[in-house]
Amino acid sequence: MPLATKILKRHPNSRPLGLPDIRKTSRATAAALLVHNIPCCLFGSAACSMYGMRRVPNDVDMVVLTDQHTPEDLKALIADTDPKFFLVKSRTPGATWKILYYTLPNRGFCKADILLPGILSIPTVPIERIRYMRVPGVPVMPIVAVMLLKLQGWTDHRDSEREDFQEKQWVDIDDIRDMLNVWAKDHRSENVHTEQWMPADFVDAGQGRVIEFLEECPDTVAHWRVIGLKADRVPVLSAHAA
Repeated sequence: MPLATKILKRHPNSRPLGLPDIRKTSRATAAALLVHNIPCCLFGSAACSMYGMRRVPNDVDMVVLTDQHTPEDLKALIADTDPKFFLVKSRTPGATWKILYYTLPNRGFCKADILLPGILSIPTVPIERIRYMRVPGVPVMPIVAVMLLKLQGWTDHRDSEREDFQEKQWVDIDDIRDMLNVWAKDHRSENVHTEQWMPADFVDAGQGRVIEFLEECPDTVAHWRVIGLKADRVPVLSAHAA
C-alpha cells in the first residue's frame, strides 16, 4: 500500500511524538531546502522547543525566506529532494493544498508546515539574524519574534469560533510563560531594540497582544517590560473573566 494511502487510514500521531522526532523533521526540512540554496527558519512551537520549551510540539512550522516559490512548490520540492517526505491531499472540503509529512525511523510521521513571510503576518527574517540553537543544522527565528508570533497564535485560538481551537489557548498560555522563563534565563540580551529588523506594525500588534496577555497573566509584566514592550495598562479585571 502506498505511504500516502496508509496515512489516510491512520493518523500520523497515533503515538505521541518525541522531541527527537521534531528535531529530525526540522533538520531534514532545512537540509532539503539547503540543497537548493533556499534559506528558512523554524517558528512556532518547534522553534520554542529548540530554545528549551518543555512541551513537545505536534508538528514543525518552517518559514521559507524566498519570493520565488509558492508554498505548494516548496512542499513538492522538499518531497522530490528527500524521499522520506511525502505529500497527502488535504481532506478539507474544497482544499487545493497538500500536507507535507516526514517519515520517522520508528514508522511514525511528523507534519511539516511550510509558510512564506507575510502569511499569518510572519516577518521576513534577515539571514544574519537566523539562530542555530540546540540542534546543528536547524535554523531558528530569533526568540523575541518567536514569542510575538506565539502571542498571535494565542489570540487567534482564543477568538476562534471553533471549540477545538479555543481549547488551545490554554496550551498557548503555558507555552508563552515557559518561553518567557527561557528568555529570562538565557536570552535577556535580546529585545525589541536588538531586533530592529522586525516591522513596526508587527511589533505594534505584539504590543497590543501583550496588554491582553497581562489580563490573564499579570505576573509576567516585568519580563515584557525588559523585552521592551510597554506593559503599563494592566486592567484590574480580565475582560474574559467578566
